[in-house]
Amino acid sequence: MLKNQQNKNKGGGGNNNNKDKDKNKDKNKDNKDNKDKDKEKKDQDKNKQDQDKKDQDKQKQDQKDQQGQQPNQLSKDDAQRMLDALNNDEKQTQDKLKNKKLKGAKVPISKDW
Repeated sequence: MLKNQQNKNKGGGGNNNNKDKDKNKDKNKDNKDNKDKDKEKKDQDKNKQDQDKKDQDKQKQDQKDQQGQQPNQLSKDDAQRMLDALNNDEKQTQDKLKNKKLKGAKVPISKDW
């Protein structure tokens, strides 16, 4: 009786095992395909995120460059104020020199008595 059951398992059951194996192979292929698709999708997402990050870094760098150039450039009003301040300083210096010349040098007086 055990032999009969073993023969059934080998013969008749073997067909079922083959069908099961085929189904398992198909499932494994599907799972593998799904995993590959998931992996590709993750890679694409990662690449997209990396690209977005690079773009953001580039934009930040461009903004820093623009901000770095702005302090070097003076507005028209700032330039005018600076010129006025320099002119006022020059005027004050010239006035001081004129006042010294007008006073004249002190001449020592020799007493002749």
